[in-house]
Amino acid sequence: MGTPKALLRAPDGTSWVERAVRALRDGGCAEVTVVLGAELPRTAPLLTGLDARIVAAADWAEGLGASLRAGLGELLRSSDAPSVAVILVDLLARWGARGMARGAVVVIFSDGWERDGVDLLTEQMRRLQMLAHRIVWVNPHRGKDGYQAVQQGIVAALPFVDHFVAGHSLRTFEEVAEVVADA
Repeated sequence: MGTPKALLRAPDGTSWVERAVRALRDGGCAEVTVVLGAELPRTAPLLTGLDARIVAAADWAEGLGASLRAGLGELLRSSDAPSVAVILVDLLARWGARGMARGAVVVIFSDGWERDGVDLLTEQMRRLQMLAHRIVWVNPHRGKDGYQAVQQGIVAALPFVDHFVAGHSLRTFEEVAEVVADA
């Protein structure tokens, strides 16, 4: 690519980071926090007017785990959000691109309650498993007392999942960060 992903631009000229923030906002996220590392000085101005909190990952060179720690640490200190969605800036812009998941650690946030298209979900998970290095499924119900993975979607997905983790609170996202960092 030759350019940091956050600075890349879509054919219409918008940056990938701007597209990601707008997609999250349009999708109903009340708060959006963007973690930036080496390119913070060049990327932060692209977020002007988008009502997104910017967090600096001072130890960005350590990898994705450092960015997750910085972002989740900030949210633990300053937010009362009941849940968090973590995305990579290029995921939305390049969704479906050939080879996008090849060798990647893919993190899926879902309750697994899909009822329609379970056959399609099974096939897509099978294909994703062949491409990805690891698949992490974060489920908001997993950490609750009495939870059983019996919903059609999660039953279809679990055979292809490497790590099935809870996602019911900000504290459980520390485990997600550890799983991703160790993958």
